[in-house]
Amino acid sequence: ALKRLREAEETLVIYEAPHRLAATLGALRDALGNRRIAVARELTKIHEEVFRGRLDDALAHVAAHPPRGEYVLVVEGRRGEEDGAAGARPDDGAGGGSGAWWSALSLAEHVRHYEEEGLPRKAAMKRAAEDRGLSRRDVYQALLREGKENGPSG
Repeated sequence: ALKRLREAEETLVIYEAPHRLAATLGALRDALGNRRIAVARELTKIHEEVFRGRLDDALAHVAAHPPRGEYVLVVEGRRGEEDGAAGARPDDGAGGGSGAWWSALSLAEHVRHYEEEGLPRKAAMKRAAEDRGLSRRDVYQALLREGKENGPSG
């Protein structure tokens, strides 16, 4: 059923139980490629959370944060430029490769790249968030977590 949806340009909305979330994300990735997705947990409730990124990022997020609660997945419909450069923008130099120029970088390295180009930290974080289809808040929180895991950096 998912492979039939590969060509659909409409946004897909899927309701999923926590115990099937990782398998569903994996099946979506296999069938649709590394599309942008919003994974919303506990919509309209006190513990509401929304993760935005690509399917690969969502799989990593779910692996790091065991699913709890009800989920709504909002998956980007097929775009015209989806023929090989998933997530690539015309100006990002990805060409016909396996992804965008930054796909091999960690989030911190991605932000650091823009800082080295002369952008202030806040602007670098915003640019990396835009590249990855994340919110600035998601980038900030991920960098905070990464900093805690790796200890203080100077």
